[in-house]
Amino acid sequence: NGTNYNDGTGSVTQCPIIPGNSYQYDFKIPNQAG
Repeated sequence: NGTNYNDGTGSVTQCPIIPGNSYQYDFKIPNQAG
């Protein structure tokens, strides 16, 4: 995506997750062992 909005601590590079809600990272790592 070219941004760091999903990296690091909440409120630093992204908004915090509102209590009672959730956040899910969804990414693919093809062809990686381990």
